[in-house]
Amino acid sequence: LFLTDKHEGQLAEIVTELSGDGAQVAGTPAELMGSSQTRDVIDKAFQTYGRIATLVNNAGVSRVRSFWDLTDEDWGSVLDVNVKALFFALQAAAKHMLQHGGSIVNIASVAGRLPRPTLMHYAASKAAVISITRSAALALACKKIRVNAIAPGMMDTEMLHTLRCDLETNSTGSTAGQPNLSALPLGRIAQPAE
Repeated sequence: LFLTDKHEGQLAEIVTELSGDGAQVAGTPAELMGSSQTRDVIDKAFQTYGRIATLVNNAGVSRVRSFWDLTDEDWGSVLDVNVKALFFALQAAAKHMLQHGGSIVNIASVAGRLPRPTLMHYAASKAAVISITRSAALALACKKIRVNAIAPGMMDTEMLHTLRCDLETNSTGSTAGQPNLSALPLGRIAQPAE
């Protein structure tokens, strides 16, 4: 495994934990905000192991913003990480997979297919992930590189906790389009280990 995280301390903890369990793990901290930094991470992974068999594109950011409060900065930060970094990681990994083939898994979201009035920029970014995945799957199939997406619902992650705090702090009184726990098949939020 080659992992990356914007939080260097958390990255070090998980590398140590997984290494202690017998896994071969390396990693590097990165913000994944631009194409060059994203490509650098993929190239470091290739240099470390000499091959990339699988890429899981899991970086994602979001903040609650009403339709009226969305700014250019809000759009830029979400699209930079959720769309542009995902694409450039996919592109860089695919170049390293040309000889042996491989698998790329993009993490989308149910938000990419459902309205989210206070997460419009996030939902749009995840719709873009779904579109990129479909196009890349067709572009790379002849190279024996599979490209798929997973679109999970709510996961018990730091981002979900931040979004909940944002909703409580910036409540507009409207819950239209917001995730509804009673509508979840499990009746609860999923855990990352699942």
